Amino acid sequence: MASAVVGGGAIAFSAPAQAVPASIDRVPYVCKALNSTIDLSLQGPKQFYVTSQTDLPASVEAGATVPATETSLTLALSTALVDRLYGPMKVRRVKGSSTTKVDLQAVAPGGELVETMSPDVKGPNGEPGPLVNDWVDLTEGSEVSIVARGRVDAVDVPQAADGNGLIYVQMPLSFTLHSEMDPPVVGSISKADLRCTRGVLNSAGDGVVPDKEQRIIGTIAVGAGCSQTECPPPPVGSGTETPEDPDVPDGSGTDPEVIDPVNPDDPTDVSDSGYTWEDSDGDGVADTTTSVSAETTELPATGSPFAAGLAALFGLLVAIRLALAVRERRAGA
Repeated sequence: MASAVVGGGAIAFSAPAQAVPASIDRVPYVCKALNSTIDLSLQGPKQFYVTSQTDLPASVEAGATVPATETSLTLALSTALVDRLYGPMKVRRVKGSSTTKVDLQAVAPGGELVETMSPDVKGPNGEPGPLVNDWVDLTEGSEVSIVARGRVDAVDVPQAADGNGLIYVQMPLSFTLHSEMDPPVVGSISKADLRCTRGVLNSAGDGVVPDKEQRIIGTIAVGAGCSQTECPPPPVGSGTETPEDPDVPDGSGTDPEVIDPVNPDDPTDVSDSGYTWEDSDGDGVADTTTSVSAETTELPATGSPFAAGLAALFGLLVAIRLALAVRERRAGA
């Protein structure tokens, strides 16, 4: 059997007369838990790695069907992630599955993208896959590898110009990991979904730097085939699903209504009229009538010296303002 493992998913072919070994090692994915409690426990997104080793058919004919085939992949949990799970989260073993597709892109001579094929990857019995049947024990202080098994839907090979072209078998841009943890985190959360996007953590550890190089596992000639120079790989992300991140705005929506500027009201009267320091009779002594604007409201008793201190400070400011008003009146007399 020949199979191609693709990060979180895989594509497989019936064993051809001529098979070409293909591999890609430790392709990075950044995975963020969709459950806020698990995300907080993990301290944000974490790095995962996927390794693929397979045999691909040397060539296929346009219009042929590649049958569904069993396959497997290896998902590596970094030491830092294992230590976080084992230590603060008190998890001792894990297993799970994933929801994913695999990307195959057929290119015609000259570089035209003929078609993108994204078959589903399922578990051995049709459940979301690939699937990890048995619990995998965590070992503190070491990286842990998890081997998953699954089945890929059949794929029809597209018709290329003159029946010739090249298929690029690639890692998907993203997939969803369905994890199970034992014992449950905080005593109650045993399952959590993580959205995984191809790339590496940025320097701050809270975002994804897209990985543009590590994506192509191998190629399959269609008909007589063509070289990668004649049939160059499509740009990253062209014709494939855009990764989804619930915390990243997608740019949709409408702009807010534009508000035209208005002329301001007349300048506010800032004279002393109506305040306790107003000297209406010109005798150099402030009036005794107290206006509403100069009144203060007693702060509630909270058992804290802050309220009393704030009231005293406000009183001091009023006294200073009163003294200044009296001084200005006398100086102008």
